[in-house]
Amino acid sequence: LASAALTALLAAEEQALAMNAARLEPVILIARSRVWVSIEKDGQIFREEVLAPGTQVDIGDGIGYTLTVGNAGGVGVQIGPQQLEQIGARGEVLQKLPLDRNILLERWENNS
Repeated sequence: LASAALTALLAAEEQALAMNAARLEPVILIARSRVWVSIEKDGQIFREEVLAPGTQVDIGDGIGYTLTVGNAGGVGVQIGPQQLEQIGARGEVLQKLPLDRNILLERWENNS
């Protein structure tokens, strides 16, 4: 039992260290399939297009950026070692999702 508790504690500490390291990394959007996206920065269109599978969009720290996407299942997000394969369900429309690095990391921490 003590060994299992120690293993769990070490795993939690490793995850916390990875999250802290990720706070310095850029937010990268990754197209998993052909997908339409509209990325705004402070309310102005930054990028609006159909992305091909594998396309990556670096948006720095994400502060002030929002994402509207026609197929949330077709877009992933990576921040350092942290990766979310899909930001939503296939065919799900998301509007004005905040892309601030710290908000996204907090969301991952709360869902893990």
